[in-house]
Amino acid sequence: MLGYPSKAGQKLKASHHILVLYAHAKNNTTQKIRTTRKAIITEVAKYGKQSIRKIASAIKSTKSSVYRQIKAQK
Repeated sequence: MLGYPSKAGQKLKASHHILVLYAHAKNNTTQKIRTTRKAIITEVAKYGKQSIRKIASAIKSTKSSVYRQIKAQK
């Protein structure tokens, strides 16, 4: 089985390495959500909350995604 050295000189299992990769992927997803949320807030300031189609086309996202983000801001 693969092992990775730890600070204490013990070997960690490969599952630890997988968990680190998972955490990195999770952070990327969180960052994408934050970026989308900021774009929606900017477009809502331009068009208002009633124009979900305009906002969705402006940020190249789905209407349902925009609707959920606007609902979450309330």
